[in-house]
Amino acid sequence: YVNAHYKYVFDTLGTELSLDLDYILHDMNSSNEFDRRTLSGNAEFLNYNGIRNVANQDTYIARINFERRLGKRGMITIGYKSRFSFIDNTFSSDFTPSNVLSSSVFNFYENINAGYVVYGCQIDSLTQLEAGVRVEQTNTLGKDASGNQLSKQNYINLFPSFSINSRFSAKHVLSM
Repeated sequence: YVNAHYKYVFDTLGTELSLDLDYILHDMNSSNEFDRRTLSGNAEFLNYNGIRNVANQDTYIARINFERRLGKRGMITIGYKSRFSFIDNTFSSDFTPSNVLSSSVFNFYENINAGYVVYGCQIDSLTQLEAGVRVEQTNTLGKDASGNQLSKQNYINLFPSFSINSRFSAKHVLSM
């Protein structure tokens, strides 16, 4: 995992810009194996079956976030996040009726882009309000070892959000 973070503070009122860049490598070469050995009642070896799944995933993430105070009690946040994932997956198994080895290679590509706006404000000393919306675009593509397209999806979703938090005491908060 590698992360680079940059933050610029414009003023003392809370106006700031932040940028994050991430790289994540999931190398799962040996973590997904299953072996089954069948022995007779006399402990003689009869059969062996196995499953092996080798998967590697590279993920790249970029995020930019801008925050600015609005009045004495409000804060607006505007941001954008993009994630690219590349997954190479190799699966093999001989758990078939004739114990013949079957295998497949699947390459999966995913790109998610999201933009968001959130407004939060302190209504009084005990109550906070937050409302926002996130627009998310997702693009996926799956291919076999020969490069043939197996799946493809492209869609956009809208995610509105609203919450209110009321503090009744130091130990009790109601959130909706």
